[in-house]
Amino acid sequence: MIVKELKEVQKDFGDERRTHIIEDTGESMEVDSPTKFPPPSTMREIAEPVITAMIITSEDSVGAILQLCEEKRGVQKNFEYLSPQRVMLTYECRSMRSCSTFTTG
Repeated sequence: MIVKELKEVQKDFGDERRTHIIEDTGESMEVDSPTKFPPPSTMREIAEPVITAMIITSEDSVGAILQLCEEKRGVQKNFEYLSPQRVMLTYECRSMRSCSTFTTG
């Protein structure tokens, strides 16, 4: 099975917020929940949405944000101090649903 970033195959699919699956039969589908995935043995390719999240926060909040990003399958790309009290974190997130946690609290 091949896992790709959605931007690689977006021209072949419509909705960039869903995971796109191509089965061994060549049939393609869009799913918005892991519970709707077909059996793993029938999947040939999976393309998930990917975003780059740049989070600017106070130094006091860094630990909690790092923990949240890791729990949500984020991959840390950068950690930069903008000032002694301000930090910019850059994370790659593979799921729009996971990243919505930041906006919904």
